[in-house]
Amino acid sequence: DCAPLLSEPVRFPLFGLAARWIDQSDRDRGWREGWYVVAVAPDGTAAAAGVQEFDYIRFVDGQGVESEDDRSILEAAGTSEQALVLSLLRDGRVKLIAVPPVADDVLAVVLAAGEIESKR
Repeated sequence: DCAPLLSEPVRFPLFGLAARWIDQSDRDRGWREGWYVVAVAPDGTAAAAGVQEFDYIRFVDGQGVESEDDRSILEAAGTSEQALVLSLLRDGRVKLIAVPPVADDVLAVVLAAGEIESKR
């Protein structure tokens, strides 16, 4: 029959992750209704900080995200140039993770340091 309409994911390009609202139609898979990490870039800062696909998002920068209407909180955080602080639920345990944004000048410094180290 008709599959449920899924909202577009909220993308966090500076952090290398995306989140999506999962509604009650996915309860048969054992998911609770809420915001979930649905993609993590393998080389992004979110992956380096320990964020994993299917983490349940409880808070973003200290603000609770408990309904689909909280999308604007995630969208605002996704464009921030400050570290993103996430309270996540994984395997019944709460994790507080700070994810720094990636910036071209920071990458240049890291790459330069890597080049210097490789010459030693």
